[in-house]
Amino acid sequence: SGTIPMPYAMGNNDSKKKPPPPTVLAAKGNICLRGKLVRNTSDELSLDNTAVHRISGLWALEGLSKILDEPDKCERFEYEHKCSGDSTVFPLSGRYTGFFYTNNLGERTKNNERDVTLKFIMNSEGFYNVEGRGSNVYGKYSITGTLKDSTITLSRIFQAPKEKSTKKAHVKLSVAGSDIHKDGGAAAVQ
Repeated sequence: SGTIPMPYAMGNNDSKKKPPPPTVLAAKGNICLRGKLVRNTSDELSLDNTAVHRISGLWALEGLSKILDEPDKCERFEYEHKCSGDSTVFPLSGRYTGFFYTNNLGERTKNNERDVTLKFIMNSEGFYNVEGRGSNVYGKYSITGTLKDSTITLSRIFQAPKEKSTKKAHVKLSVAGSDIHKDGGAAAVQ
C-alpha cells in the first residue's frame, strides 16, 4: 500500500491528505515579487539567539516577465521574520515585516508592508507553495506563490475596496435617560 512521505505524515490529521500540485503563476498581468529567501543566525548577525528569515528581491506591476526581461526597470522589496535561534525550521511560516520601493517620475519612495503573513506548504513536486496576505498604503491583498530552492516568486492580488454604505444602521440603545445610536449620536429622552 502507498506510504506517505514523512513531511506529510506529521500531525493535524493531515496525514491522509496528498500534497497540492505546484501553484501556477501568470507571467504577465499581475503584481509579481521575486527574490531569495535566506536564514541568518545570531552568529552571522551579532544578535543574541535570534534567527532572521529574509526575503529580498525585485517586484514589478507587469509580472514576472518584467522582472526577468528588464530587472533594471524594477524596484526592490524586502520581508523579514525574526525568531528564536533555536528554531531550525526553514522555510518558516508566520508574520513578516517588510517594505517595497516605488519610483514615480524619478522620485523613489519606501513603502511599509503591514500584517504580512506567509504560509509555506510542501507541494507534490517537492518544493513549496506559498499562501498569505498583507496590506500596505494601496490596500489589502492576498499572496500566492512558490519557493523552489531559495528562489521565491509571489503574486499579489489586491482586494476590491469595500463600498461604504450610504444607509447607516440605526440601532437604539436605551441608557439612563438618553438614546445612544450606533452611529455615535445621542438624543435626549423626553
